Amino acid sequence: MNRFILIAALVLNAVCLFPVKTQFFTSDNEEFYDRGKQDGVSINQRNVMTLSPQLVKIGGIKKDYVWKITAAPNGDVYAATGHAGVIYKLQGKNFAEHAVLDSLEVSAIAVDSSGTVYAAGIPKAVLYKIVKGTVSVLRVMPDLYIWDMAVDEDDNVYVAAGGKEGKLYRYAKNGTWTELAVTKENHIVTLCYDKKRGVIYAGTEGKGLVLRITKTGDVSTVFSAVEEEVHAISVNDRGEIYVGTAGRDIDVKAGDSKTPQANGEKKSRPLKNSLYKIDTRGVSDRLFTFNDTVMLSIIDDNAGGVYVGSGDKGELYRVAEDGIISLVAKIDERQILSFAKSKDGILAATGNAGAVYRLDVAYRTSGSFVSETLDAGSLTRWGSVRMKAKVPAGGNILVETRSGNVNSADATWSSYTPVVSNRIMSSEGRYLQYRLTLSNKNVSTSPEVESLSLSYIPMNAAPEITGVKCTTAYRQLSQKDAVKKPQLLQNTAMVTWNYYDANGDTLRYEVYYRREGEQKYKLLKGDLREPSCVFDAQKLSSGVYYFKVTATDAYDNDVREALTGEAISSPFVFDQTVPQVKDFVYVADKNGKRVSFRAVDDLSVIKSIRYAVDGGEWVYANPNDGQCDASAEELSFTAAADSDAIAIEVTDVEGNSAVYAFTVNGTSVDSQTTK
Repeated sequence: MNRFILIAALVLNAVCLFPVKTQFFTSDNEEFYDRGKQDGVSINQRNVMTLSPQLVKIGGIKKDYVWKITAAPNGDVYAATGHAGVIYKLQGKNFAEHAVLDSLEVSAIAVDSSGTVYAAGIPKAVLYKIVKGTVSVLRVMPDLYIWDMAVDEDDNVYVAAGGKEGKLYRYAKNGTWTELAVTKENHIVTLCYDKKRGVIYAGTEGKGLVLRITKTGDVSTVFSAVEEEVHAISVNDRGEIYVGTAGRDIDVKAGDSKTPQANGEKKSRPLKNSLYKIDTRGVSDRLFTFNDTVMLSIIDDNAGGVYVGSGDKGELYRVAEDGIISLVAKIDERQILSFAKSKDGILAATGNAGAVYRLDVAYRTSGSFVSETLDAGSLTRWGSVRMKAKVPAGGNILVETRSGNVNSADATWSSYTPVVSNRIMSSEGRYLQYRLTLSNKNVSTSPEVESLSLSYIPMNAAPEITGVKCTTAYRQLSQKDAVKKPQLLQNTAMVTWNYYDANGDTLRYEVYYRREGEQKYKLLKGDLREPSCVFDAQKLSSGVYYFKVTATDAYDNDVREALTGEAISSPFVFDQTVPQVKDFVYVADKNGKRVSFRAVDDLSVIKSIRYAVDGGEWVYANPNDGQCDASAEELSFTAAADSDAIAIEVTDVEGNSAVYAFTVNGTSVDSQTTK
């Protein structure tokens, strides 16, 4: 009877000591296990982990690729390899060379009930016949390639070929050849003989078809995939068909059409392929779409599901009868090219490099999973492990962790330490890695991890405030770099700032000010929740001011852990006084009246000066030095000799403006000022 374990999360007393925001790495995230390293464990799409079936490598293969593997009716097992055209035969616990063909690759192999081996070589599409190790050429085919072969109960040999046309040939025991089917596809790349129903299923490259071909040569299309190549087919006893695709340049999306690119151009697209299931009614269902993977092989597992081999990641999947998919193993060889059923279990052949594995029904006695490096984002206190699992009698699940402050484990990291009383014992750090080790003495059952989470509490870091600035309504309208939101009303001003909190805490702000020459800051506004503060500018007298912004993360942290940050602005001029016109004089001579004056502002730079004579149009004038760029500017101009009214407008960079009117009569000057 299984015993259940549930490892609890943080204990209450521990939570009270830390900031209130406990965070979790959890298997509820569907990508939780994706980038970890599996060794002897399987993980299904619901993130349930168990021990894997035993996967044992069979020795003797010394080639780069095992393209096909097959088991003869008498139980003998043969492997077709490349790049040297060697056929291996299983002798005891290892493979040994059985025959060498005069071809670079052995692309297909089949064995009839008498033990006669049929093998295809490429290039040149040569079909060989091997009897007791003696090789002879049976036929040089008219096609460019032979991709697959199958044998029926009458020892008829079916040959899938391609190049210009996808063809299916039949070679009868009496030596006659029949061109059983000719398609408009480029290749027939895979065959699956349904012994129970006596029909052949063929997968094509071109439009990605699954064809049903009878022994009389009747051809019908069972299925058309979105992808361009059907590379693997398996049929179970119920007549359900599993189909794997291996298209390399077509994007797979629901509802995609196969419309070619304009002008015949092909665009580079993500590599995606699919696993389909066709039920006994002929209704198809896409079970899964895989990224950056091709489905190279499928086999019925005799338990209602199938095993699926992929490339170029060397991933072995199992799809259960209920449709749940598990990643059974990641093997060192990058391609799982072929499956076969033997008396000792299911065999899997690989490429890059060539090998054969035996997949047993029994579970491994132990296996492990090492996670990717988990990043907490900042220096962190590690909490507890919460795990829901089933552990059979005699089984065990060990959880260990290690931590560090660089993103990949090195000598500075701590060593793996077991979790003790649910607590993670690793030292504080930014990064964490965990290791699960499952074990069981009884190979008929396995421990099962249903869910897993690891809690952590980032150590509190003080908020950072930068870029404290102040702007007024006038500056907001007239300056390119002024903050534009919210739009300020006349006589209002705004302090803004940038903020950063490494923990992502909610921040509250206070804004202070002081006038130049003063020592103490005064509160302008508090309990602000946004990084801006709008206030009535008229409440501050003209002068030079400094603004200080403070931020606290107390809202998200225990009062004993809360931290603050602050920053002070550059000096900011609040100028609400108008510029003045001083030393206004004029001198009458034969050329007219020569007018001169000084424009002066106590705090700001003069922005513009203009004048009008006798109520005429305003005329902008540059100072005597050529431009307005100081708080005091001198300007001279000549008016007509009979003029007697001069108006001067002076504006500073803060938008303060005044008009000074002068009446000149003889040697006297009368004046008045208008804001």
